[in-house]
Amino acid sequence: MIINIQVFDTNVARSGILRVLLAALLMTIAYGANADCSKQDIDFYLSKDFTQEQITKLCTFAPTDAPVYQPYADPSRSSYDEDREERRDARRKKQETEDFLRTAISAVDVELTPESLKYTRKVCIVTGLDPDPANRLKVCPNVKYDITLHDLLILSSGKKFVYFGTATVDIKGKIKREIVGNLANYADYQRVELLETFNGSEPEGETTIPVRDDVPLERVVDTLRQLSAS
Repeated sequence: MIINIQVFDTNVARSGILRVLLAALLMTIAYGANADCSKQDIDFYLSKDFTQEQITKLCTFAPTDAPVYQPYADPSRSSYDEDREERRDARRKKQETEDFLRTAISAVDVELTPESLKYTRKVCIVTGLDPDPANRLKVCPNVKYDITLHDLLILSSGKKFVYFGTATVDIKGKIKREIVGNLANYADYQRVELLETFNGSEPEGETTIPVRDDVPLERVVDTLRQLSAS
């Protein structure tokens, strides 16, 4: 009788040790695969004679079941604040583009609006048929340009004489040119000749934008294309 009791106690002990080892093993497996059970949960399942496979399934979850991270959203921020930031960013970008064109275009009073590019530069006009250029009338007034950005086309770009000379960008679009001043110092017939020569000096809807030597010509072309497409 004593022997039977000792055997029974030994079996119980072994069973208890096995349960502890199995619980430890399951905890390791579960925590290594996104655990969703505590040690108490596993002990409970073991007491109910759940198999190792059943407990492993119960105590793990797939990565797709994991909570999706949601970035923090400041409740004090409103759509008005976001719109204001977008407008501020748009103004900053416009100012940076205008500053670049002001340094890039060989002209004065460079101004960029949402609709057009404006600047002023000297344009020389020569009239008369005298074979001696010294006897011809030459005037170099300031001319104000107003170039519509929408549908602006880049025709060509480069140096005037391929490898040297003034860098230019030839464009086509809706272009307004206006002589600053009324040429009041010249006789009527001279003003007529000057205006006729000025109006015929460039093809209608086309002009040449002079670019400073120290500015990358490709960047000017890219900027004008972006403005045309916006």
